[in-house]
Amino acid sequence: LLVLLVAGSSLYVPLFSHVGTFDAPVLVTHTLAVLSLLRYLRQPGWRWQLMSIVWLLLSMLMAPWSSALLFVLYPALLWRLTGWRKHILRLNPWVMALSGLAFSYIVYGGELVAAVFQVRSYSALFFAGPLLGMLPYLGFVLAGFRDYVAKLIRGDEFSQVVLFWMLAALLAGSPAWSMALALLVARQLDAYFVQGYPYANFVKTGALIHLVAAFFICTGLMMSGLHYFGGAGFRAGLGMSAAYWSLSFMGVIGLFGFRRIWVLGGPMLAGALMISLWWTQLFPLIQAERKQNVALLDSLNHGVLHLAYAASDDFPALAVQARERWPEVAVALSRAPATLPLSGNVLVSAAQAKTLRGWRILSQPDSLAWVKPWALLEPDL
Repeated sequence: LLVLLVAGSSLYVPLFSHVGTFDAPVLVTHTLAVLSLLRYLRQPGWRWQLMSIVWLLLSMLMAPWSSALLFVLYPALLWRLTGWRKHILRLNPWVMALSGLAFSYIVYGGELVAAVFQVRSYSALFFAGPLLGMLPYLGFVLAGFRDYVAKLIRGDEFSQVVLFWMLAALLAGSPAWSMALALLVARQLDAYFVQGYPYANFVKTGALIHLVAAFFICTGLMMSGLHYFGGAGFRAGLGMSAAYWSLSFMGVIGLFGFRRIWVLGGPMLAGALMISLWWTQLFPLIQAERKQNVALLDSLNHGVLHLAYAASDDFPALAVQARERWPEVAVALSRAPATLPLSGNVLVSAAQAKTLRGWRILSQPDSLAWVKPWALLEPDL
């Protein structure tokens, strides 16, 4: 229960519930498959063996290669636990992984289809996202790594289960590594109130560092809201900042006052309210700005729409939006701006800019305006 509360109140995992990609389903199926595997190794029986196979096959349908790597690497790492080896051999997860790949290959008609993910495996956000999402629990993250790395060296069983889960998921490109991090935090939350807990100073130091850093981050959030959206943006940033910082402060008081309900409730409510206010207060302003800027497309003349973008950029979302708005208009894509006409329906990517940095729109020879980043979030379907 504590693991679910920590994961649900982090600043990373709940974001997947608002995107139509496979991040959330794969996170759930990988986590349940790993837990079923662990339960089988500790309590062998057909029920948990069947659960492992079912969750593995479901994972394979959404992320074949990542699922196969996870269930090849994790049992191989657990091989260090000599008491578990006969159960690992009986389950034989390596054959299960290869069979799952063959199953996916047949289902997809002779190819292994890569599903659509919001966070790409091995990207910067894939590695940093779960860690940044655990900022409300920074002290417990530091204490957890300090505790389990030392125990891993001594051969402790549970530390190997948690850290090997994390390592296997990272190597396999699985989003389930964020759940291993939540498990690490939850164990430290529970252990903090055990008499003689040796890492209280790590927890308190991390919590104070987070509190100071959160003050400056929240100030930047309010100023950014004022800059982009005026008073409405400042009020949205203020509401998010006030909820997050005050509840984080309550958690710090609970740490020094040894109050369990404050220690648990402070960071959990801080993370949950921060994400809730983001979706209900700030994101609607971004959405309104995006729609206003996409409306600039209405000023373009019919005919051919020329889009130029840098070779390092992804396929421009603006092309999708233009196609959706005018199905009869031809959209010409180019990565050589020098070949574009000097007037007409021309949109040129900002110099050396990524997709979210903006576009220059030239709908008439004498007009030049910026389409802000929010115009490129997603098409109006």
